[in-house]
Amino acid sequence: MNFGFASGNDKSCDVSRILAPELPGPPTMRRAALVRRQDHSLLIGVPVRNVNIQPNGTVSQADGFDGPVIEVVVTHDTKVYEDVTFQHYSATCGEIQEVVAPGSLDDIVDGATFLVRGEQNGERVLAPNLVYELPCVTKPGPGK
Repeated sequence: MNFGFASGNDKSCDVSRILAPELPGPPTMRRAALVRRQDHSLLIGVPVRNVNIQPNGTVSQADGFDGPVIEVVVTHDTKVYEDVTFQHYSATCGEIQEVVAPGSLDDIVDGATFLVRGEQNGERVLAPNLVYELPCVTKPGPGK
């Protein structure tokens, strides 16, 4: 998995994650966003984020999804992990080690993204392994 990183001086570099040793090989599909929950399934799609910066400096963001909606079936045997890589990330270029921790479906919120491992049959995946990453949320401090 690769992504770019831009620093304050507008230079960018490539960062790639080394797969966490707990995970059995690469994901079945690329990163996806939660569309909705239904019974024992998560319905996910490819995330799309539109960010608009107004002339007055205000920023608005609209999140959505693109492409087909995939049903991810979660069973009592599914191993659920939270990707906590960025809690250990020091903003350097190159390879970083992916870090996962035991997760819970109860912790998944809107804006979470997923990497799913399992057998895909059309628009359905039976997921023996599910990795989610919670959105970065900035909470205002006191007096803000």
